[in-house]
Amino acid sequence: MRYLLAIAGLGGLVYGIDTGIIAGALPFLAATGKLGPRQLSLVVAAVLAGSVLSSLFAGALADLLGRRPVLVLAGALFCLSIPVIALAHGYAPLLLGRLLQGAGCGLIGVAVPLYLAESLGPGQRGAGTALFQLCLTAGLVAAALAGLYFTTGAERAGALPALRLQAGDRAWRAIFWVCLAPGLLFTLGALGLPESPRWPPVRPAAAPGPLFSRRHALPFLLACAILACNQATGVNSILAYSVTILLRAGLPGPVANGGDLALKAVNLAMTAVAVLLVERRGRRFLLLAGSAGAAAALAMAGGLFLGAPVPGLLHGWLVAGCLGAFMAAFAVGPGVCAWLALSELMPARIRANGMAAALLLNQLVAAAIAAVFLPAVAAHGYAAMFFAWAGCAAAYFLIVLLLLPETRGRTLEQIEAEF
Repeated sequence: MRYLLAIAGLGGLVYGIDTGIIAGALPFLAATGKLGPRQLSLVVAAVLAGSVLSSLFAGALADLLGRRPVLVLAGALFCLSIPVIALAHGYAPLLLGRLLQGAGCGLIGVAVPLYLAESLGPGQRGAGTALFQLCLTAGLVAAALAGLYFTTGAERAGALPALRLQAGDRAWRAIFWVCLAPGLLFTLGALGLPESPRWPPVRPAAAPGPLFSRRHALPFLLACAILACNQATGVNSILAYSVTILLRAGLPGPVANGGDLALKAVNLAMTAVAVLLVERRGRRFLLLAGSAGAAAALAMAGGLFLGAPVPGLLHGWLVAGCLGAFMAAFAVGPGVCAWLALSELMPARIRANGMAAALLLNQLVAAAIAAVFLPAVAAHGYAAMFFAWAGCAAAYFLIVLLLLPETRGRTLEQIEAEF
C-alpha cells in the first residue's frame, strides 16, 4: 500500500511540475523576441492540447492494456519530452516537446486516479486520491522553486543585454532539465506496481458499457460538469501566467517570481489541509466552500485591475493577496474533490472511458483559456478575464449545491447503485 501511494504521489508530482514549469521559463522565452504573444500562448497551451489528445485514448488504453501499462507509458512520454524541449532552438520543436509533455500528463490524469479508486477501500479512497493532488501541488512548488533559482542566477549575469540574453537562454533550459529526475523515478516505479484488482480482462462484466446510455447519463454528465468548471475558474492559466500577471500588477521581476512561489506554497499547504478534511467533512462541503471562496477572490482581483490603469507596488501586493486567497479556496475544495468526483461518480462499466472523456473536457477548457489568455488581456484587459472566471466559479457553486450527492464513506458499488 505504501509503495502504491508513493508511486501515485510521484505521478502527482510529475503532473504538477508539468503544469507549473512554464511560468518560470515564460519570461525568458518572451525576452528572446523570437516568439510573439500568440506563439507564447500556444507554447503554454500545448501541454494542455497534448493532454487533450492523450485523453482521447486513455480510457480505451486502460481497458485494453490495463492500468499499470498506461502509467508506464505516461512516464515514458514525459521523460521523452524533456530533452526535446530543453534542446529546442525554434518554435516548432518547443511546441512538439510541450505536446509530448502534455500527452504524458493526460495519461497520468486518467490512470492514477482510476488506479487509486479501484485499489483503495472506502475509508482510504478520499485521503489516497487527495494525496495525488497534494503531490501535484508539491510539483507546482518544485517548479516555482526551480524558476526562482534560475531567475535569480540569470539576474546576476550583468548589465550587458547580450550577457543577460545568454543567461536567460541557459536558465529556461535548465528549468526543464531538472524535471527529468522525477519523471524517471515515476516511470521506473510504475513498472513495479501490481495491476488494479478491478481490471480483470477476462470477466464479461468488465467490458465497457455504452458511455451515453440513460443509466450512466447523470453521473457522467455531473462529473463532466465538475471537471469543466474546475478549469473554467482559470486555475491553470493563473498558475502558468502567475509571474506575468504579477509583473503586470506592479511587482518587480524577482518579487513576481517570489510571488509565484508563494502562490504555489499556499496551494500546497491548503491541499494538505484538504487531505485532513476530506474524510471528515466530505466532498460536497469542501466543494461548496472552495468554489464560493474562489468566486469572491477572483471578483476582487478583477476589481483591482479595473480600478488601477497604472498599477504600482501596493497594487501588485493586493493582486497577489487575491491570487493567494483564490488558490487557498481552490486547493481546499475543487483542487482535491474534483479528482474524487472524477473517479467516484463513474459507474464501473464506463469508468475508464468516462473518466477519459471528462478529463478530455477538462483539458479542452483549460487549453482554450490558456491559448486565448494573452490575446484576450491585450484586447480586453485583465479585469475582464478575472470577472469571467469569477462567474464560472459561481456557476460551479450552484452545480454542486443542486446536483452533487455526498460520496464519503461509500463503496464505488454503493455510489453506482444510488444513481
